[in-house]
Amino acid sequence: MQVNPNPTGSVGQEGPAGSSQPPSSPSLEEPRGTSGPKGHPEPSPPTSGSLYIRWGRSECPSTASFVYEGIVGGSHHSHTGGAANYLCLPLDTEDLQVDAGISGDRSFLYSTEYRIYSFAPLSHLLHHDVPCAVCRVTGRSTQLMIPAKTTCPADWTSEYKGYMMSASYDYDHQTEYVCVDENAEARVGNNSSAGGSYMYPVEATCGTNGLPCLPYVAGKELTCVVCTI
Repeated sequence: MQVNPNPTGSVGQEGPAGSSQPPSSPSLEEPRGTSGPKGHPEPSPPTSGSLYIRWGRSECPSTASFVYEGIVGGSHHSHTGGAANYLCLPLDTEDLQVDAGISGDRSFLYSTEYRIYSFAPLSHLLHHDVPCAVCRVTGRSTQLMIPAKTTCPADWTSEYKGYMMSASYDYDHQTEYVCVDENAEARVGNNSSAGGSYMYPVEATCGTNGLPCLPYVAGKELTCVVCTI
């Protein structure tokens, strides 16, 4: 009797030899693509700060960083037009299109000189040109010039103190009030009266049509302080 080698009764074809390891489970990790170009880092947020001009000095105090040195300029003291503010003009200029000819339909800038005849703290600067410096403080976003004071409010930083100055009362041209450093210096190389823009100390008036007598004193030069916070 012939013996059937397949007890199930069906003859199957022999397949390829299988692995002895159990089948692996599908991977849960997503396939990785190729890396793209490297991007730029996020820019750092700008640091808050404040700018001010230190009138009468060519450098900044230790509380601020230096932006640039300049010379003070303004409109002629006898002109009825032009601008009323002083400018801190840089010592290195840059031009676009320039017409070197002088024309009457222009506004003109002149150097500004001290006119201090009888005010002992600064009278040695008479007729000298006024220097200036543009200064920046970080972490403080507000600056204030306070007239008739030499100290700042609580929590404010004192940048410098000095004396109030402006154009003379009896000239045709008016200017702003600025705070000139108590240790003001002169721009080197010019000490002659050029007849351009001027800076005079500012005195208080009191009484009729004036400021209140006490704390203000008639004829007393006014101080000032520049503060930041």
